[in-house]
Amino acid sequence: MKCNWKIFLTCSVVLTILQPQLFSAHRAPELGKKKVLILGAGSAGITAAKTLYDQGITDFLVLEAQDYIGGRIKQEPFAGMKVEEGANWIHFQEEDDNPLNSLNEKYHLAGHLSNYSNVCMRDDFGKDITDLKTFKLWDKTTDELFEWAEARDAQDPPQRTCLPLLP
Repeated sequence: MKCNWKIFLTCSVVLTILQPQLFSAHRAPELGKKKVLILGAGSAGITAAKTLYDQGITDFLVLEAQDYIGGRIKQEPFAGMKVEEGANWIHFQEEDDNPLNSLNEKYHLAGHLSNYSNVCMRDDFGKDITDLKTFKLWDKTTDELFEWAEARDAQDPPQRTCLPLLP
């Protein structure tokens, strides 16, 4: 390998000059006073505000578009009771590693499985058979088909066309 001495010497001089700034930064740089804007007073926004406050940062503002805090977690009066409207379902309930499943089992919460996706699979009789297992199988199958098509395209590039190309 051929060495360019001019580049080597230039880099050596630059590193020698910048060495104190580059290699002695063991402490965190002073950031000064910062203002923080938190968008949304849902569970994530409230958690962010509490975390900042616990760390001694008090110059923050939480902006919420609704007239209540809590995001999707809310109740509305209905027929003399309060009905949950928002975050009241468990996504991917059939997953083994979903931490909400153990709470669901511990407190014997009632509910039903629902398909809140835009995919619906039906059997020969029109019955909805969409579940997480079927959805994963569908997802795996479509991925394999796309991989197969890409491999085939790589092996068999398109032939030249006999039509003239437009300028």
